[in-house]
Amino acid sequence: MFKKLSFLLIIIILTFSVVGCNEINNIELEDKSFTNEKDNEIVPSTKNPVSDKVPSSSQFQELISFGSYTDIIRLGGEHRDSNDVVFNDDKLILPEGKLITVLGETAGILKRFIDVDEDNIRQLIREIENAKVVDSETVKYNFQETIDGSIDIVLINTSAEYIRLSIYLNSKNNHSIQIVHENTNGEDTIIGKYPDLLYLHSEKLGDLIKDIIGWKFITNKDLNNILHVNVRNISNESDVEFELTEEEIKIFIDTIASYPAMLPREYSSAYKNVIIEAITDEGKTINMIWAPNGGGLGIEGVHYQFFFGDIGETDSQWLKETYGFSAEEFMQHGGGSGKLNEILVR
Repeated sequence: MFKKLSFLLIIIILTFSVVGCNEINNIELEDKSFTNEKDNEIVPSTKNPVSDKVPSSSQFQELISFGSYTDIIRLGGEHRDSNDVVFNDDKLILPEGKLITVLGETAGILKRFIDVDEDNIRQLIREIENAKVVDSETVKYNFQETIDGSIDIVLINTSAEYIRLSIYLNSKNNHSIQIVHENTNGEDTIIGKYPDLLYLHSEKLGDLIKDIIGWKFITNKDLNNILHVNVRNISNESDVEFELTEEEIKIFIDTIASYPAMLPREYSSAYKNVIIEAITDEGKTINMIWAPNGGGLGIEGVHYQFFFGDIGETDSQWLKETYGFSAEEFMQHGGGSGKLNEILVR
């Protein structure tokens, strides 16, 4: 009888011990560090203390103006450099420090702060560091494989310098990256700048980023079944918001349908003035952005391109050599930009 009681007591003690370990792994993020180990363990940082100083540069202030984490999320582990992103064979290793913010952007939604939960942050760091790094000699940049979705991860290293890692999605899972590292001399170091592009090859990383930033695939059927369109023009001193009429919605759908599908073209935020929220007959929301001065309509999961005026011979040749398509094919669809401006800009 005594042996049975002892055995039960041991089981109860072990059970509470396991539960206690799980609770420890889920406590607040303060003074915890993520590693890229397979077991996803959270361990205290053992190398260098992270400075409490905050970079004062305008670039950093602009990044955190979107939002930042209130909990301190530390990256630690003996394998990390104290200050720099390290490329070890075909892998990328982020430095020691703390993660400040994660920003996401898609064709239909402007850049914004993403409140990523602890599990997804840990997963994101692990997938970044497990992805294979390839260069532009291995992967030829193909405009038509670009997905208009990106994520920015902003860190502060142990020297209180900010590091921004930007990842741009690619349908072939060769996601282009750019690393901006603030130097104490005031000159940022940029890794992955054109033409020396770098890529992270990983299907898991691409799928995770899509999930985090809310990227979704939109079909032509979705676009043809739009019933309601709400428009907000943010270019003026005060927002102008209105809904399209049934007649305007028909013009909107017909204009989009008459144009060939294109993939992303970069615009500065100054051009992305008109925010569009369309609702289909099935209640599905489609987010879009119209650039009145640039003639580009960004749609989640789709991208349509509209051109103003003529494209010069040099531009046409550059488009063909760089992106593999002829500008003349798209010029024959002229007039769409004007039609959309008539109903979207007020």
